[in-house]
Order: sequence, then C-alpha cells, then structure tokens
Amino acid sequence: MLIDSKYLRQFLAANIVSIILFVCACWVAWPSSVNKKLYIGNKDVDGIGLRLDETQITWVVSLLDLGTAVSPLFSSYFINSIGRKNALLIVSLFFLPTWLMVWDSTSFTYVCIARFLIGFGKGLSFTAVPVYINEISDHTVRGMLGSSVHTSMTLGLLFSLCVGPYISYTALNTIFSVIPLLFLSLFVFMPESPYYYIMKKNYTAAEKSLRWFRPYDTNIERNLKAMVDNHERLDKGASYWKMITHRNTIRPLLIVTVVAFLQRMSGITALVAYSSTTLPELSFTWFGPNECIILFTLLMTITNFSCASFMDIMGRKLLLCISVSCGIVLMSLFSMYYYVYPKPSHSYIDLIPYVVFVTYGMCFLGMGNVPPTLPSEYFNTSQRTYASATASVGFAVGSFLTSKFYLIVQRDCGSHVVFLIFAIVHVFYLLVGLFFVQETKGKTLEEIQAKFYKTRSPTGEDNIAFYKSNSTINTIIENNITKL
Repeated sequence: MLIDSKYLRQFLAANIVSIILFVCACWVAWPSSVNKKLYIGNKDVDGIGLRLDETQITWVVSLLDLGTAVSPLFSSYFINSIGRKNALLIVSLFFLPTWLMVWDSTSFTYVCIARFLIGFGKGLSFTAVPVYINEISDHTVRGMLGSSVHTSMTLGLLFSLCVGPYISYTALNTIFSVIPLLFLSLFVFMPESPYYYIMKKNYTAAEKSLRWFRPYDTNIERNLKAMVDNHERLDKGASYWKMITHRNTIRPLLIVTVVAFLQRMSGITALVAYSSTTLPELSFTWFGPNECIILFTLLMTITNFSCASFMDIMGRKLLLCISVSCGIVLMSLFSMYYYVYPKPSHSYIDLIPYVVFVTYGMCFLGMGNVPPTLPSEYFNTSQRTYASATASVGFAVGSFLTSKFYLIVQRDCGSHVVFLIFAIVHVFYLLVGLFFVQETKGKTLEEIQAKFYKTRSPTGEDNIAFYKSNSTINTIIENNITKL
C-alpha cells in the first residue's frame, strides 16, 4: 500500500488510532484459540481449572458482542462532549479489567464480566475510530486510510490466532491486557480532529490541527472557513430522535445500519470464533483447523494491504458488490459440502471447506472495508458519531446473533443449514449494495452529505436543504471544496 509522503501524518495518525481496534480483534479471535482448552469434553492440558459446556461457551463468545451493542447507545454523546481523542484514550481503560481473567481463571462469572467489558470498549472504539480517521483524512486518500480499520482488525485476528493456540491460557490473557498500554503511549501525542474543534467553536485549535494534518495545504484559512460555514449550514444539532425523524437523515441512517448488520449476519464472526470446531479434522497432521484460520487471516491481511487503494479506484459500491457476490458462491459451496458430507470423509474431499474458507477471507475485502467508512462519509460533524454508534449496534447485534446461535443451529439442523442461511443473507446484502448504497469515491464529505440533503420543490427543481440556502457561503464552499 503506497501513499504520497505529504499525507504521511494522516497515515501515521490513522494507523496509531487503529491499534485499539487491533486489541479488539485479538479478543474477538480469543475463543477460537481457547475454546478447545476450555471445553469440558477435553483434557485440561494448561491446568486452567475452568471447564465449560457448549452453552457456556456460546455465552462467553457472545457476551463480547452484547457489550458492543450496549456501549454505542451513549457513546455518541460521550465522543461529542470530550472529543474523539480523549474518548479513545479513556476507552482503552475498559480493557484493563481483562486482568480478571488472569487473576481468577477458574471463575466462569469473571470470564463473562471481562468479555462484556471488552465488548463495551470495542463498541466505543468502533464508534470513535472511523469518525476520527475520516475527519483527519484528505478526500483523495480517505478510502485508503479508512481501510486501516479493517487492516488493524485482520492483524489483530492474525496475531491472536498465531499465538493463542501455542501458549498457555494465562500468558495469552496477559499479553492481550498489556497491548492497550502501547496505544496509550502513542496516541496521546496525536492531535484532536479539526472537525471536533469546529463543532466546539474553537477555531484556533481547529486551524492548528488542520495545519498539522495538512502541512501541504497553502489555503488553510480559506478551507477552514469553508468547513466552518458548511458546519453552520448543516449542523442544526443532532440526536437519535432527530436522526430517525428527519427525512434527510433517516435514509442514510438505515443504509449504514443495515449494511453493518448484514456484514456480521453473513457469518464472519462465527467463522472466526468457531472455525476450530467447524472445519473437519484432516487425515494428515501438518495442517488442520488452527493452521487454516491462521492462513485465512494472513491472506485477508495481505489482500487488504495490497488492495486498500481499490477503495479509491473502484469505489465503495462496486467493491462491496463484488465481495458480496463472491460470498454468495462460497457460502453455497460450504452448504453443499456439509449437506453431502455431514461427517468428515477422511479423504482429500475434506480439503474443500478449507479452500472455500481461505478464499472467503480473500474475498472479504469489500465487506470488511466499506461498512465502517460509510457513517463518517454520509453524515455531517455532529451527526457522525450518532450514525457511527448506530452502525456499531448493527455490527454488534449481527455478531451476537450469529455467535450465540451458530452452535445451536449447527447441532439441531446441521452445518449445511447454517451456511445456507449465510448464503441467503449474502443475497439480501447484495440487493442492499446494488440499490441503496451510494457511491462516495473521490467526493469531499460536504459533497457526499449534500446528496442526502436533497428535497424537491413544488416546481420540480432539486434543492439542497441547508447547503445552498445562502449564495455567498455556497460560493465560498464551491471555490474551496476541492482543496479540502
């Protein structure tokens, strides 16, 4: 992934802030590394002392998603009140109680509490990080920098899956609890988003922040004025009630929420969490479920690094639709395999789900990168955090449902039914991508938001509500918008 040196500060800030998502991803993949170690039907090789049945394991896995679903409900107010940067620094403290898992690993209750708190911090992180990255990014590299959200997640998954199965339960939990300190020590030196300062009418600080992120910009004062004027035109105060009742915001809000929900309902969370128990054991010992999930995340990470610029070349909509279309085919192949072979055949036929699984990881590029970027592109400054929070709830609810009921449906109906459901979800996902997702490639945030603020006058002429109501301000914006 190549980036012009003039955008280096934006690239640095985007990748440092994404470390907190790396931590979140480590804990997302945690069950895949420890499920077999905790399962009551297996020997306690690590001397953990905690044994769980299938129902308890589903709760341990899904409580993270439940915590993720709860925290965004008030995170938007939190982020708008104290700032994107301060909110993320405080969020990292939610990961410290994970030490409970180290102090008393024999307590099922402690593990559940820790997983819920991790999910709570994850929900706040997924609300704030995409907003911060989009607000500091130049529109020419916003797609590429936005992909760092998905990249950090895949790196976290890869790290957890490469390390987890091969070290002790206590050592794994200790490592995960220390990584947030790295985030704190680095992100504390990054500036706050200029959009947050504009929202708080601290224009001196906004200019300072903008100069730090855009040292190449020779028209900072004019561009800042355009940003301020646009904020005053569009930002009439935001709340969840206003978002769902205003005709200009309800449509984009539904789009970002449904896209987020369908991404997780398509099965990615369950695939990562339960891959060690879903994939058939092979007749040879050098490659199995643990090695497959490592290869899965490795190829997902490599694909994301090498193809991140596709976000700004192909566009969000096309990339998403191609990715989802591949998912339909692959999930259908999964379902057909498990229908024909409900039990391992102990032959090379059992390699089919491994190949499909790894291929799905490579094709997840669009589904992984596009949904987190949309809330921050579709909405203006004060609305952004509410939209991002709502999308985070969509992510969390989808993850909770799939991780909680995956094993239950698999046990009662068979694996082929699970993957058939995932294939059907992908079909709905494709329809949403084709007919509702709006393309944002190469557009400034103001231009994107203007598309959703269109109203039709009685004479049939299109008007942009709040945006073109003042000709003087509009002239300033139009003259400077391309420099943002």
